[in-house]
Amino acid sequence: MKIVGIIAEFNPFHNGHRRIFEKARESGADHIVVVMSGDYVQRGLPAITDKFTRCAYALDQGADLVLELPIYYSLGSAEFFASGAISVLNHLGCVDTLLFGSEYEDISTTMEVAKILLEEPVEYTSQLKKASKEGLSYPAARQKALTSVLPSLSDKSDLIVSPNNILGIEYTKALLRSGSTIAPMTISRSDNGYSSTVLPSEGSFASATSIREILFQKNSAESKEILAPFLPESVLENLVNYKEITGYSYGSSNAFSDLLKYKLMLERYEGYGQYWDINEDLSAKIANHLNDYTGFEEFALSLKSKDITYTRLCRSLMHILFNMTDDKVASYQQDNYTTYLRVLGLKRASSGLLKKINSNSDKPLIQNLRKAGLSLTDLEKQLLNETVAASSIYDFCHCKNAKNEYSKEIVLR
Repeated sequence: MKIVGIIAEFNPFHNGHRRIFEKARESGADHIVVVMSGDYVQRGLPAITDKFTRCAYALDQGADLVLELPIYYSLGSAEFFASGAISVLNHLGCVDTLLFGSEYEDISTTMEVAKILLEEPVEYTSQLKKASKEGLSYPAARQKALTSVLPSLSDKSDLIVSPNNILGIEYTKALLRSGSTIAPMTISRSDNGYSSTVLPSEGSFASATSIREILFQKNSAESKEILAPFLPESVLENLVNYKEITGYSYGSSNAFSDLLKYKLMLERYEGYGQYWDINEDLSAKIANHLNDYTGFEEFALSLKSKDITYTRLCRSLMHILFNMTDDKVASYQQDNYTTYLRVLGLKRASSGLLKKINSNSDKPLIQNLRKAGLSLTDLEKQLLNETVAASSIYDFCHCKNAKNEYSKEIVLR
């Protein structure tokens, strides 16, 4: 039995994601296991739809099992995101292959770069220091140092700067660091670019960013017509009518504006330095700009500079909102990236997969959230409770009549 793991956000699910599932089946996969971000994604934003809806999309399009990526990883840097997701797959004990999309389909070069970044040989570190002293930004210095160690990278600069390539390198680093037996495999992306906000004029592949832009800007009828070439039909129908079907509004960071302002005002004079990824300078900058606060997105933009990106700022503000502290991050990291195996959904026909996992995993699958505490360590309970609390806040901000997180049932197909 071959089991392929996929790490994803499906924000939202589109034809590019379906192509990854097709590639997994072509590679001989008997089962596909997905580790999916919950209600928040790596850009520091709420997902456009709730996690159970996105889980249903994945199951309908070919996944056999969808597991939740805890919030510290889904709202983390590329390295932390990857490390947490690989931890989930490793604990299953039976995943053979990790399949991911990237802009550069060369797994051997990705492995070489990952080894250098993980092992940090003397030549690399010395070149990195030299480039930094020359005044280069860290990404530029790293690129120059890597190229000096691996001259073949000189004509492959996109490998270490493109978002999905960066994630691919971090996945590979996490596999190497953990001594995982899971083999990495990549498929080239066919969309118009990870960050593109414009739909392509031809073809059937578009970035999730450009799809979200249409959903936010157009009504359901217009969205359906425009997005029809880029989404599986069943996903399209549900997505454009999401509010009517579920009662949720599309996920928006501005839905958290009042909550965030309250939290920032409450702790203004104490500072925010205890929260993850916030140093003294950023803490002071947040406090100094608070009088000009008009909303989440506008506030993050007002803090943006050449040294700190909008994405990192959105994540940092979410860290404050959800009490995600440096101490907790350190405890999870020192525990080999603490995780749990919470099932969001599965195929009824996947009993063979569940049997395989139950025979090989060193953690139980959580299918009933109310009983989860019986099988978790204190640190795992803490991580689960933090994730559940954040999801409850997502519901509060996006749906007036959402079910309690503990009353939600897993998706069965």
